[in-house]
Amino acid sequence: MTARNLNQINIENYRFEVHNYTGICPKNVIELNPIEINCGYNCIYCLVNNGLHNEIQVIDNYELKVKDILEQKRNENTFFYFSPKSEALQEATLKTGAAHKIIKTFIEHYTKFPDSKVRLFIASKAGVDQINYKYKGDSILYLMSLISGKVQFNTSLALMPEDIRIRIELNTPTIDERLEAVCLLQENGILAESVLMQPIITTYCNEISVFNFMTTIHKSGLQNIKPEFLTTTKENIIKVGEIIGSVNKTEQDAFYHDYFSLVNQSHIKHNDRLAPERDICKEKLELISTIAESMDISISICNWVRKELSINSNIIKYRNERNYECLGYKTTLFNQ
Repeated sequence: MTARNLNQINIENYRFEVHNYTGICPKNVIELNPIEINCGYNCIYCLVNNGLHNEIQVIDNYELKVKDILEQKRNENTFFYFSPKSEALQEATLKTGAAHKIIKTFIEHYTKFPDSKVRLFIASKAGVDQINYKYKGDSILYLMSLISGKVQFNTSLALMPEDIRIRIELNTPTIDERLEAVCLLQENGILAESVLMQPIITTYCNEISVFNFMTTIHKSGLQNIKPEFLTTTKENIIKVGEIIGSVNKTEQDAFYHDYFSLVNQSHIKHNDRLAPERDICKEKLELISTIAESMDISISICNWVRKELSINSNIIKYRNERNYECLGYKTTLFNQ
């Protein structure tokens, strides 16, 4: 990526949000968003800004507010999610040091309050270059290693062919680079054993693709998946479909059917984001569950998906005994 518009805005009136879009999400997750609703990765399906990519604004001195809320929440089991409204480890947060400063704030917090119950949860498409990026001499990897046991890193991997993915996730590290980062984090004692299996494009979710996906992540030491189907605005679904259609018109028609059939117009998440047809989601989740179980990989499912699909043990055959919940939060971190 090239540097682009790393503007900074004042934090004076900033308010932290509980990460609860649906009303039934866990209530003990607070968002860390040092960028004002944008992302340099420019994924077409973007869940944050609906695919509209404008200038990136980094919030100046964001870590000072983080310090305050950590102290407020130190006696409560609370995950701080970095970052649901942007990519945590992208050019903007790395070059300005925003990401490094946030992690350093957690380090300082645990030094001052060694029994604090707050934990850091990082969800990221970062590769090795990103986690090795140094700001004032310290890399992300090094800083995270100083709070191992109190920080969790979840990578994010899409289920779609690579020739399609590179045209949808425009500026992201490759899948191999992300998996290499996961292995490096694990080697340094950092909890990085769960993957956000998203977005899943139903057209490409078949026995062979799921088996290959599970085999790949298993080799990288990943033990848990949080599957989520492509859920975005109708406009973005059309854009993704056009990319699919440029490769295979038949697959494009199947892709559109999974979203735009008459029976599916009520399968809407927050902000008018459309999910695939419910019966298709159930069918694909059963396939994913069966293959995951065969490889001793556990599954965590978001509460909204559970509600919408009436998920029970008949669909998710392998119970999550590793204490990963919802987005993949490792709840036993609160015991360390």
